[in-house]
Amino acid sequence: MDKLDKNVLQKEKKYSKNAKLNEKYGNIFYFVHISDLHVSRYVPSNIKNLRYFLSNTMKLVGPSFVVVSGDLTDAKDKYMLASYQHEIEWKMYQKILDEHNITSDKWFDVRGNHDCFDVPEATSPLNFFKKYSRSKKMEYVKTIRFPFGEYSVISLDGCPNYGAARPFNFFGYFDDYDLHNLQINLESAKDSNHIFISNHYPLSTMMFKKPKDLSQRTFQNMTADVSMLLCGHLHKLIGGLAHEMYALHPNGLTELEIGDMKENSQFRIIAVDHDLLSFYDGNIYDDLHIVILNPKDSRFLMPSKEPIHLIKESSHIRILVFNSANIKNIQCFIDGKMLPSKFKRTLDTNLWSLEWNPHQYAKGIHTIKITVADVHGKHKSVGNEFSLDLTRSEVESTGNIILESRIGVYFNSKVVRCIPEVTQELPRLEK
Repeated sequence: MDKLDKNVLQKEKKYSKNAKLNEKYGNIFYFVHISDLHVSRYVPSNIKNLRYFLSNTMKLVGPSFVVVSGDLTDAKDKYMLASYQHEIEWKMYQKILDEHNITSDKWFDVRGNHDCFDVPEATSPLNFFKKYSRSKKMEYVKTIRFPFGEYSVISLDGCPNYGAARPFNFFGYFDDYDLHNLQINLESAKDSNHIFISNHYPLSTMMFKKPKDLSQRTFQNMTADVSMLLCGHLHKLIGGLAHEMYALHPNGLTELEIGDMKENSQFRIIAVDHDLLSFYDGNIYDDLHIVILNPKDSRFLMPSKEPIHLIKESSHIRILVFNSANIKNIQCFIDGKMLPSKFKRTLDTNLWSLEWNPHQYAKGIHTIKITVADVHGKHKSVGNEFSLDLTRSEVESTGNIILESRIGVYFNSKVVRCIPEVTQELPRLEK
C-alpha cells in the first residue's frame, strides 16, 4: 500500500468550489467503453452480441456516448487462418449502427489490428475504416461539454504504417508523426476537466520510436495530464486468464483494458461524479449493473487530476444502479459491518445514496460492499477498497502484470531489428 503525495496540486476545475457529494443528482455523467466487436461474415454470434448491446444494454444504461477501441471487423477467411479486408463486413458494421440510429457524436470508434490487416497505407482503398466507420478520421479529438465542465476523448491509431497480414501486426507502432499529432490533440484538449485516450493496443503491446535524446518528447511525459487510457486487443487472454486488466502507470495514467464483445460480451461503464472517476465492468446479458461512485476505489486515486478531498468531506455514499426490474433492497457493508441507514433514490435517476460518517474511516484502507436485490429475487454484489488519507491499494492481478510489462519494447529491440523496416519507415500519410 502506497501513501500518495498530499502536496500534489489539483488542477483548476470548472465545478463549483462548494461542490458536495450528497444525495443530489448533479455534476455527473457516464459513458460506455467496448472493444473487439469482430463483425464477421463467417461468425454470426459476433453480430448477435453487438445487436444485443445496441438494442438492450444501450437502452438500459443510456450513456452519454460510447468509446469503441478497435477490431470493428474480423477480416479473416472462412477457415479463420488467413486475413483479408472484406468490404461486406464493413457494410454489415455500418448497417447495424444505422439500424439503431447510432450517430457519430455518440459513437467514437478507432481502428484495431484486424481493421488494418493487409492495408498497405492509410489512403489505400482497402482502408474501409475511412468509409464505413462512424468517426471516419483515425486520429481525432471529441470534446463533450456540460454545464459543469468539458471532457475530451482523444483517439490514437496504433496501427503500423503498413498493415501487415495476420498474424504479423499484433504489435502497434507510434512514430514521430503520431507523437506530433498527439501533442496537437492534447493541446486542443488542455482545458478539459478530464482527458481520455482510446487506443486499440495496450501500452505493453505498443512499440514507440526511441527518441534520439532524453530531451525529446515521449509518450510517457506527454500523457501526464491524461486521466485514462481505454484499450482492448487482448480478449482477457487465453481461457479468460486475466479477468481484470488494469494498471496505474508512474505518470499517473490509469490504463483499462476491456474484454472483448466478440465472445465474452464485455462492456464497461465509466462514471464521472464531481470529477471523481469510477468504473464497472459487466456482461451485456446481465440486466443489473452497479457502479460505486463514492467512496471510489483506492487503487486508482489520482490526486493530481481529481478532487480527492470531496470523499472525506462527503455526506453520502453514492452509487449508480442500472436495472430492468424494480429494486427491492440495497445493503451496504463497510469492513464487514452493515450500515443501518437505508439507500434512497434521487428522483427518477439511477443515483442512489446513503448517509454516512466518513470520519469513522479516516485512516488506512477499508472495504465497501454493495448488495442489490430486485423484486424477482436477483442479487448482485460489488465492492472495492477505499481510503480517505490517500493510502492507495495495489493493483494486483495477472492482467496488471501484462499491462505493466513491456512486451512491445522487447519485441522491437529483439525482433524488429531483424526485419526489413518497411513496416516502420514508409512515408507516413495523413490519418
